Amino acid sequence: MISAIQSIEEGQKSLVLYRDGSMCVQEQAAFDLIQAYYKEHLVCYEGGRRISCEVLKIRQKAPVSLSIDEQIVFFPSHGSTHPDCTFINAANVKSVKSYRKKETKVEFFRNYVILPIGVRSIKTQMQRCEILMNRKIR
Repeated sequence: MISAIQSIEEGQKSLVLYRDGSMCVQEQAAFDLIQAYYKEHLVCYEGGRRISCEVLKIRQKAPVSLSIDEQIVFFPSHGSTHPDCTFINAANVKSVKSYRKKETKVEFFRNYVILPIGVRSIKTQMQRCEILMNRKIR
């Protein structure tokens, strides 16, 4: 299972971190990889983003659920096409801590990422994911 897809080399490549602690570099942008990952699971990323925006009453950086039943919700650290964007699987986050000035360390079970964004933004994203994961479909 994927924990995070982090943009590297100015968004031209991606570092994929897995729950088991392994990682690999892909020759694709993070946004392209997340879209492909959703397509593999027969879910439309953009459609899911629009639904999340409506449910959460937000306009940007919306988390998108891949599976509410399995509690798989990814959220972007920045705008989805921003070269620094990292897509994070909220269910795999162990802790979120402030790290240096305007950086955040997101720890998973066997690895971590350092993001060039304030801890408050990541915590807000985690809260949004929790709302989606706890939402009952009527």
